[in-house]
Amino acid sequence: MRTIQGKQYIINIGKPKKCPPRLRLEDWEYEILRATDKTRFSSLIECRNKSIPSNWIWTKLLLQNSKELEPDVLLIEATERLFIGVEESIFVLDVSSGKVLFQQKLFAPFLAFYHTELSAVVALCELEVFVFDNEGQFRW
Repeated sequence: MRTIQGKQYIINIGKPKKCPPRLRLEDWEYEILRATDKTRFSSLIECRNKSIPSNWIWTKLLLQNSKELEPDVLLIEATERLFIGVEESIFVLDVSSGKVLFQQKLFAPFLAFYHTELSAVVALCELEVFVFDNEGQFRW
């Protein structure tokens, strides 16, 4: 399990505790973030309030094709934005609500996020480059 801690939030990313055989999506109560069309594996992303650790705010099920290719996650604390890149998709979430602000299907694999000194987030993909501001707004 991977944990990202901000000033107000704790975000855990890991394998679901209870995984139904054959991953029947109708068995899940979480919002689904689809990273690929060939789902074979899933990661659970859970956000909770740091001051009250038992207070879960939201949970997402990230559908993937490969266990080896873990999601790259970048938390911008000042704007409470969570950037998630994995396989062939990019997501931007509002941490306080869990709302998906941006979602993009890619033509090639996602590689990494970079947070620049100019308050921009660069998403580097094998064949594409995306730039966002710290609020998660797509710039180009």
